[in-house]
Amino acid sequence: SDGRARGRATAKIENLLKEVAKHEGHNDTTFATRYSVLREEAAGQELCKLERIQDWPSMTLEEVFRQINQANPNPAEVLDNIGKIRWLLAHYAQIMCKDLTEPENLTLH
Repeated sequence: SDGRARGRATAKIENLLKEVAKHEGHNDTTFATRYSVLREEAAGQELCKLERIQDWPSMTLEEVFRQINQANPNPAEVLDNIGKIRWLLAHYAQIMCKDLTEPENLTLH
């Protein structure tokens, strides 16, 4: 099933992220960056279905990075959330650039 396949894939990514971080001596790796960009694309498929900005999830990097400080961090989940934030920021900026040409939209943002 899709749920089990996703779970196995996530576990594999988790192990790879941990191995790379251990080898590199830190969590900021090219592999992690590439994975977060892939997750940004996946987030776009999910989040583009939300029609209004008000329906977008409210996320902060502080909340995401707080996950890293836990006893058992989940690097794939952290990078998944970073991908979502990257998508949200890029698309919010795009909307702002378009919407600021219409004065009534200034109060919305």
